[in-house]
Amino acid sequence: AKDVRSYPMAGVTAQRWYFGADGTLTQTAPTAADDDATAVDSYVSDPAARPRTSTTGGGDWAQYPPYRWADPVAGKSLTYLSPALSQNTTMIGSGSVDLWLKSSAADTDLQVTLTEVRPDGKEYLVQSGWMRASVRKLGPKSTALQPLPTMLEADAAPLPADEFSSVRVEIYPFAHAFRAGSKIRLIVSAPGGDRIAWAFDQLLPGTPTNSVARTASHPSSVALPVVPGLTIPTGYPACPGLRGQPCRPYHAPTAPASDRGTTATAPPAPSTSTSTAPPTTTTEPPTSTTSAPTTTSTEPALAFG
Repeated sequence: AKDVRSYPMAGVTAQRWYFGADGTLTQTAPTAADDDATAVDSYVSDPAARPRTSTTGGGDWAQYPPYRWADPVAGKSLTYLSPALSQNTTMIGSGSVDLWLKSSAADTDLQVTLTEVRPDGKEYLVQSGWMRASVRKLGPKSTALQPLPTMLEADAAPLPADEFSSVRVEIYPFAHAFRAGSKIRLIVSAPGGDRIAWAFDQLLPGTPTNSVARTASHPSSVALPVVPGLTIPTGYPACPGLRGQPCRPYHAPTAPASDRGTTATAPPAPSTSTSTAPPTTTTEPPTSTTSAPTTTSTEPALAFG
């Protein structure tokens, strides 16, 4: 255990991962030119592509509800995966997904989701974040790990046509231990499908095509809150085993990131988990409660890890 007397935690550092070719996360900044068409990934933003929530309905607030946490849908999302981590890595705090975004619409709703892909083939939800692109203007208290939009009506602005804009999306506060051998996964999609019992009342109409750049001057990336020097238990939590964090079998995308907007083949059918309790040897780590998303919702998002 570790006593924490301030937040963000003292000693937290921003570990940055850049979006790379073929759906990778890399710690090397991109070098592609702006006119390199292969350095742009596109997807169709479609909230109907997945279920609105991650449970089957009923028992949503049970310790281990009957999850139906569906896979990201090819062509309706972008996914990026890191190499296997060489050491245990504990993350506590907010993260920031720093997109260079272009859309076929003047505005678009965004969801970013952080997961852990384990060596045993399981994928665990860590946390998500949401943003409506038109309210992207940040306030003066924003940091590398926590973009804070002003949320002022006067600051709202449409996305410029045919031009990449900086849109930073907060991954809401979380605490999670990534063990050595696991991989970090980031998913960009329309909102929905990753929360237990709430969904957005109103999203923007239509299914625009959103494009994300990963060039030298538009290096889309994610910054994550690493806290060094913490000792974590050996072994992996059961699946399910962390309250509020569903898990599923990991299914790798079947097409490169640059093709997933139009030509990707769908992954295996969405997985579901009906387990009701983990083995008694699994210990649940400390919990943390996140703030509500920046678009409309009626209940706070919870993340435990």
